[in-house]
Amino acid sequence: TMTGYSREGVESGQVTPANLVVEQSVTGGGERAKRGVLGALLPGQDPVELEWTVECQDGTRKEVEVTARGLDVDGKRFVHGVVHEVGLRKDLERRLKIEIDKERRKTIEAAKASVRVYHLTEKLRGAPRVSSVLTRSADVDDALGRVVEILTSREGMGYTQATIFRLQGQHLLVRASNVDAPLKRFHVDKGHRIAQIFRSGDLFYDARGGEIVVPFEIGGDPAGLLQIVFDEEERVLYNESEPMRLAQEHLVLMMAESIGLSLSKLELEAEVRGHRIEDPVSGLFNRPFFRRRMIQETRRSRRYHRDLSLLLFGFDRLAEVAQESGEDTSDLVLQSWGKTFTSKFREIDVLARFGPTVFAVLLPETGLDEAIAKASDLREFISKARVEIEEGAAPREIGLTVSVGVAANLEGIADPDELVKRAEESLYEAKRQGRDRVCYFRDSVQTVRRRYTTSLE
Repeated sequence: TMTGYSREGVESGQVTPANLVVEQSVTGGGERAKRGVLGALLPGQDPVELEWTVECQDGTRKEVEVTARGLDVDGKRFVHGVVHEVGLRKDLERRLKIEIDKERRKTIEAAKASVRVYHLTEKLRGAPRVSSVLTRSADVDDALGRVVEILTSREGMGYTQATIFRLQGQHLLVRASNVDAPLKRFHVDKGHRIAQIFRSGDLFYDARGGEIVVPFEIGGDPAGLLQIVFDEEERVLYNESEPMRLAQEHLVLMMAESIGLSLSKLELEAEVRGHRIEDPVSGLFNRPFFRRRMIQETRRSRRYHRDLSLLLFGFDRLAEVAQESGEDTSDLVLQSWGKTFTSKFREIDVLARFGPTVFAVLLPETGLDEAIAKASDLREFISKARVEIEEGAAPREIGLTVSVGVAANLEGIADPDELVKRAEESLYEAKRQGRDRVCYFRDSVQTVRRRYTTSLE
């Protein structure tokens, strides 16, 4: 069907496959060359792959790829092959070759493009080292100094200059730099260029100076700037290629965001060392600190359109344990569960004791459906678990259940109290329906259907 000839015509011998092949497409040319290639195939040899041109019944020609091998059937030698039309592919290859030839004629531009790719590739290789240093460091100044060293060293990312500014009060301070800046303190309301960039909140690119300045935030609030300067060669290369320049800007943006996130963690750890932010019973964060983190994460979620969910879960009938065995026993139960909760959630999740028997978990980068699944898993895990408490001569096992309320920042809620209100309404509804269940807020409070284990599982 590919050539227009009927199967009967081929089988009758009126038309042979070799007759269809255009002689000029066979190395050596001629009928003997065509037959020689196929006739030389011996049984058991590896198949051969050929590219020929065939002439169809209507006179048109098609490019084909032939895969053939020799067979021995009852002492008779045959050649068996498969033919694929490759005209479209060949046409694409020809057009691609034309384009490549055009590009090759632009020798100077091609060389510059290669250098641009090389420079950007080397910088991309160094970027993970920045994140690694920020993650592992325990001191802010040490971390920023090592980041600047990676940004500017030949073994690192090779920038000519890197400076990190941090907001302190109404001033921007140089916290780390590989150059000795004449002015290391800028009032954010004054007319200095750095202060103007900070107030704008937007990336600044100076094509003539080869400079990129990117603001970064902590908890959704402006917190500082990352300033990068290229050498003359890179400045020219990036100015001549907008895609490469935009890729470079994106890389600096990612590093600035990484610096902001890591500074938030490092400064938070410093705050932890200087202030009491833990609940003394459970070992989790206390409610005042949790509220501060909620404000930060709500701002970030709204500004960058990121998912954010909140779980509120309350132990059912924990008050009865306190009445039967005393407050010390119930505190031991909360202490034990506080350690367990920490292992059940991610490092970026924020866990806190929200009330006497209520705990809260803030889930960044988590949508409502995923939060509901986490809540359901948590409820099921707690319902099956037992806490062993030493009482007298023999330990006592205490089993509890939880009711869980779930809410998510679906509409970009600006007020964290609104998110808490929705989670609380869902928690109260779970309690009202008989406890040991999950309810969530989506337009209104709804209940998650319970999953029961069957004998088939």
